Formats: sequence, structure tokens, C-alpha cells
Amino acid sequence: MRPYAEGVVSFFPSDDTVYDDASHGDPRLAPKTRTPWHQDPRKSSRYVLFRKQRRQDDERNQRPCAECRRAIDYRARWPHPTAWTLGHIVPLNSRPELATEPTNVQPECWACNRRKGGGDAEPLDDMDRLCEETLANCSEAW
Repeated sequence: MRPYAEGVVSFFPSDDTVYDDASHGDPRLAPKTRTPWHQDPRKSSRYVLFRKQRRQDDERNQRPCAECRRAIDYRARWPHPTAWTLGHIVPLNSRPELATEPTNVQPECWACNRRKGGGDAEPLDDMDRLCEETLANCSEAW
């Protein structure tokens, strides 16, 4: 066995190729192409502070959901359908540099944000039914 640069050991004595990762050229061992957590703009301290300030401002002004125009329950937490979420007009997966752009965000209820994001959009009627059922269950429990 001959050592590679960076101390990686080759299991093929005649192989002089230097690989950037520990896959040794095997595509099954290559790292995944998913964006690492440290490059996700939502993990930055700037985004966390921006999101917190927006939530406080939206709660102080009691802004409704920008999609369905219903009142947002600012006391509710995820995954409650009427809980506050920070909705992006231009999605983060297409333009991550707009994560903290004030003109690219709007207050949304969790149900609307989920409906419009991720490509699994559910019809608004189903989300209305989900909101009503969840609120009825919460009221009965209360």
C-alpha cells in the first residue's frame, strides 16, 4: 500500500490517482451532492436574527397570512396549521442569497407555507379542512 497525499492509503498498489475524498474512485462511496448544513442560509446567525425580528414585528402588528389572508395564531407553534412561518416569495432553493432580503419575505401560516413549498402543493380546500379539523380538535381538548 502506498500513501496518497493527505495521508489516504491506496489499496491498489499500481494506482497513482489522487482522489479528493475517501471514495477511492468508487461512485457508491462518493459523498452525497446534498447541500451541507453549514451552507444552508437558514442556519446562519444573520438569518436567525432576521427571522426573530420579523416575527416580533409581524406579531406586534398582528399581520395576517399573506397567502390566505386569515389571522395567524402567534401563540401556536409548529406544526399547527395557523402557526406563524416566514414565507419566501422567491424560494430559498432557487435563490438562497435572498434569504434575508426584506422584500422577499412575508408572514404566512404554516399550512399555506407547506402548501406552496416543496412541490407537494395540496389544494386550498384540503388545507381549509385541515385547519378547521385541527382547530376543532384543539377547542374540544381545551
